[in-house]
Formats: sequence, C-alpha cells, structure tokens
Amino acid sequence: MLILLVFCAFYINAKLFKPLKLLIQNTDQLEKGEKPKTLTISSHDEIGYVLKRFARMSDIIYERTSKLNFQASHDHLTGVLNRTELKPALKHAITTCSEDNKLAVIFIDINKFKKLNDEYGHLIGDKVLIETAKRITSSVRADDDVYRYGADEFVIITHNIAKYRHINAMITHLLACFDNPFVLEQLTLNISLSIGVALAPDHNLDHQELLRLADQAMYHAKHELKNSYHIYNNHNQED
Repeated sequence: MLILLVFCAFYINAKLFKPLKLLIQNTDQLEKGEKPKTLTISSHDEIGYVLKRFARMSDIIYERTSKLNFQASHDHLTGVLNRTELKPALKHAITTCSEDNKLAVIFIDINKFKKLNDEYGHLIGDKVLIETAKRITSSVRADDDVYRYGADEFVIITHNIAKYRHINAMITHLLACFDNPFVLEQLTLNISLSIGVALAPDHNLDHQELLRLADQAMYHAKHELKNSYHIYNNHNQED
C-alpha cells in the first residue's frame, strides 16, 4: 500500500500538479507583460491538450498586448515615441542627471515644412516626416530617445552628457545626416533642420521649462543660417 501511495503521489504530481504550476507561472508572466516561457509538452492526454491550447493562447495574448502597448506609446506615422511618453520620461530623466552627467533636450523643427506640404501634398509631407525620423534615429546613441512632438517637430532626450562639446559633436553629426537630399516619388528635396538645445541641470530642472528653453533656442537657430543649431545661453556655459 505504501509503495502504491508513493507511486500515485508521483503520478498525480507529474500529470496534474506540475502542469498546473506551469500554467500559474505563465499566467503570472502575462500579468506582468512578460513573454511566457515556452512550454515543453510531452503528454498527449487531456492535460497535454489543455497545455497546448494555453500555450497558443498565451502567445496570441502577448503579441496583441505588445502591439497595443507599442501603438499607445509610439507615433503611428514615424514609429518614434509619441508626445504622451515625453513628459513622464523627461521628468524621470531629470531626477538622474548631474553636473557630470548632464541631460540634453534637443528640439528639432523641419524648415519650411508647411510650404513643402502645401506644394507637394500630404503624401509627400508624410514621407518627409518618416524619412526625417529615420535619419534622426540613426544619428543618436542607443540609450537616447526620439519623440515626435508636433506636426514637424521632434525631440531627443540625450543622457550622460559630460561636456558641451559632446553635444556639439552629436548635433553636427545629426545635421550631417541631412546633407544628402530626400528622393521621394521622383522628387529630390533638400531638407534642413533648425535645432535648439537646453540642458539640465545647467539651464533648469523643470521638465516644462526645459522644453520651453529648447524650443526658444530652436527659434533662435531658425533665424540664423538654415540647417543650424543653438544651445540656450544663460551665460553659465562651460566648454
């Protein structure tokens, strides 16, 4: 009887409790937004059938949730992060910056975009925005974040800037990415940018004020030569 009871316990554990434990673990991962682990299913009975159905359902739920999360946080046209995500990300980033690891808010505007949109139509305008987002994204570091802020405006949050010359080098590289014209629908378009920069903690530690100062610096750049940039100046800059 004792041997039989031990055998039954092992059998029930293998056939029922282990599968239930796997189901619970995968459910916990789904609730956290994590991708469930792949289930290794060897049995072909009713429990095995349930596990296979659950594994397929888990994958579908995870893929749909991931897609919805992406759509909620990213701009539908360009694929970069949207304006809704900017405020909480910037507020958090400000709390982690310091004099030795500055935070830069880079405000970007496409020059004469409205004129381009009116002349060539919204289809070309959208393609210009898509290509602009691609070139901006390709120019930044892996840990920097790109946001679409307005119709023709983008914002980059750049972390761990030690010196002003580092931001100068980064923006020079960004502007160089627009030296080559856009070739769209048999059109060759020269696209230029105006860029403004504000830094934390140097210029401000309030996220809204930091954006305003970067925007102000961008308008200063727009009144200079095209395809130029300006770092907000509060007379406390260091090289």
